[in-house]
Amino acid sequence: IAHRGGGRLSTENTLESIQAAIDKKVYASEIDVQRTRDGHYIIHHDTNFSRLYGDIRRPEDMKLDEVKSLTMKGLHNKIVHPATLEEALETARDKIHLYIELKGRTADRKMVEDLYRMVKAKGMLDQCAFISLDYDIINYMESKHPDALLEVAADLRAVVAAVRLRDGGGDGERAAGHEKVDE
Repeated sequence: IAHRGGGRLSTENTLESIQAAIDKKVYASEIDVQRTRDGHYIIHHDTNFSRLYGDIRRPEDMKLDEVKSLTMKGLHNKIVHPATLEEALETARDKIHLYIELKGRTADRKMVEDLYRMVKAKGMLDQCAFISLDYDIINYMESKHPDALLEVAADLRAVVAAVRLRDGGGDGERAAGHEKVDE
C-alpha cells in the first residue's frame, strides 16, 4: 500500500502520486481527505498547506478555487496542485485500490455520507476502503452503510498493515503482480 498516494514514488497526496503507484503496479494507494470551506473534498494530509505548498492556511478555511491555486514542484519539476477526491477517484478507477482516510477536523458524519455517495456513484465501493482514526466515524459508517469496506487505523503507520480486502487479500499478502511500496 502506497502511503499518501504514492509512498516515496512521488509527491504526496497528488494525482501524480496515485499515477506513480499505478505505474509501479502497487496494490493500493492510501489518500487523506479533508473538506474545504465551500464543501469540496480534497486529498491532503497535513492540518495546513505550509509544508508542501508554503501556505499556512488550513483546508477548512479555504474555498476550492483557493486550494487549487496552490502549487508545488513534483517529479521532474512538474507543477502540481492539490487534487479533489473526484479527480483521485477518476485516476484510480479500475487501476488501483484506494484506502480513503477521513482526515482532520472536517472528518464527521457529513463527510461519511458525502464520500460514501461519491464512491458509490462511481461504482467503486469494491475498489475503495474507508479509514479513520476515529472509531465513532467507522461505527457510524458501518451502521449506515454496511456495504462499505471499513478500516480503523490505530496509527498512521498501521495503514500499511491494514489489509482486509473484499477480494480475499485479508491475510496481508500482496496481490499477484503488485509490488510492495513502503511509505
